[in-house]
Amino acid sequence: MSKTVLPSHIIGERGVNAFADYCNCHQPYIIWREETKNDFGVDGEVELTEITAEGKTKPASHIDIIEV
Repeated sequence: MSKTVLPSHIIGERGVNAFADYCNCHQPYIIWREETKNDFGVDGEVELTEITAEGKTKPASHIDIIEV
């Protein structure tokens, strides 16, 4: 039996990709970790970063769960 790609799956993938692009372009940078296995509505997690006095980007040690 052949599998079918549902429109809802395509829309969901576009949403996750758009959010990943947003995180990559954000200043300061937002670390995005996509959940791809048994996500049950959770698409991934983000970790905020901060800019140090030396101008380096470091994780701010705050993680949130994201549903896109």
